Amino acid sequence: MMFFGSGKGAVAYPLVLALMLTATAAGLFVSNITNKNNILDPQIMGFLWPDPKPLTPFELTSTENKNFSLESLKGRWTLLFFGYTFCPDVCPTALTTLTSVLQRLRLEKADDDVQIVFVSVDPARDTIEQIQKYVGYFDQSFIGATAPLEQLETLTRQLGVLHERYAPDEFGNYVVDHTASVMLIDPSARLVGIFSAPLAADDLALRFRSMRGFLEKQK
Repeated sequence: MMFFGSGKGAVAYPLVLALMLTATAAGLFVSNITNKNNILDPQIMGFLWPDPKPLTPFELTSTENKNFSLESLKGRWTLLFFGYTFCPDVCPTALTTLTSVLQRLRLEKADDDVQIVFVSVDPARDTIEQIQKYVGYFDQSFIGATAPLEQLETLTRQLGVLHERYAPDEFGNYVVDHTASVMLIDPSARLVGIFSAPLAADDLALRFRSMRGFLEKQK
């Protein structure tokens, strides 16, 4: 029988071989776990994985004068932004960015299952007609929606969207502070990504494609 070493420290060759094989197998096992974890937890900024948040029922009115509900999110990828039409800067900037993202997806013929939704958190001033004109300025395919504040809260609370109306000035004008992030909802109506401001079209489009590609492979 062959040995490695000498004297009391000598180890039988078959035992050494068995230990080596065990160590190798263990290494492969650890490697597989690591690779699996990398697959299950990709490093994409803003990606809420592996624990996406399933949304619960809500009901808004859309610019098509139809109910916009949980069912309206299913079967499509939704880029969701909250704001108001009197917003001086953040909202038009975000919607301009989303227009650019949609244009990129159209060039790639990857927009068929994508919808962009603007939800007004200022229902006191933003009528459905006004929202429709507003979102149509950016892209005719954009969907606008709103509801009385109590109904809005059903959606904004579960998404962590904050909004606060300030006191009007002497002319009756006021501003509404609100969350400036874009929310990504998957076709199963789960919150799977949050794109925080400042938003850049190239970066947002790249991260969206990465998230969508990863999740589609999980089916």
